[in-house]
Amino acid sequence: MFVFRHNDPGDLRRVLQRLDDRRTVVVFESVYSSDGSIAPIGELVDICEHYGALSYVDNANGFSIYGISGLPFCDVFEALHRATFEMGSFSKAAGLEGGFISGPSNAIGSFEALSGTSLFTASIQPPTAATILRILDYIYAHPEILKRYLQRVEDLRQRLLVHGFRLYGTSSYILSIIIGEDEVAEQVRKTLLEQGYQVPIFRYPAVKRNAAVMRLIINARHTEEDIEGFLQSLLWAKDRYRF
Repeated sequence: MFVFRHNDPGDLRRVLQRLDDRRTVVVFESVYSSDGSIAPIGELVDICEHYGALSYVDNANGFSIYGISGLPFCDVFEALHRATFEMGSFSKAAGLEGGFISGPSNAIGSFEALSGTSLFTASIQPPTAATILRILDYIYAHPEILKRYLQRVEDLRQRLLVHGFRLYGTSSYILSIIIGEDEVAEQVRKTLLEQGYQVPIFRYPAVKRNAAVMRLIINARHTEEDIEGFLQSLLWAKDRYRF
């Protein structure tokens, strides 16, 4: 296993040059869970094609929210159709269960035969599959739903920045507030939980030591009152723990 620097096409090129004629699979995410950054999909796939490497894109966090014409990052996600494999999740996109891996048919057949049961435990029943299709059809037919949602996320991002929170730079729907020290992050988590807010904290080993982040993902049911109440609790925690 070889590693290239996060979202760095030049470093991927450096790694592939060293591997000569080895058969290689390059794995990366479209939208990264911890910091919300978005991969330069087209550039990474270009390099894979140049060196004859297979590309496997984990699109669990990007599926059905990015890639629709007129929405943010649609040009970046246009390159997904060139990837050798794409994995997506229906638990995130449709709020149900299961997911998919698309790719060459012979490879998919091998996955089913050789991967073991652990990869396919979230099997989809026919009624669930029909519901997923209905939801996705509706989303793609009404892109204004996603447009409104993404605008609300951006509004919250700007409010957080105005209040001095440190956020990762990519304007995706994953809002990751940088806290830093692992122990401070745990105290922030406990404090918010006491006030009725269960917020995921990413700390070591999910991220580097003392590079903890708080990941925020709002949903359509959160009212402005909900968001304002949480923001006030977050500001109180910020002043108390100085992050």
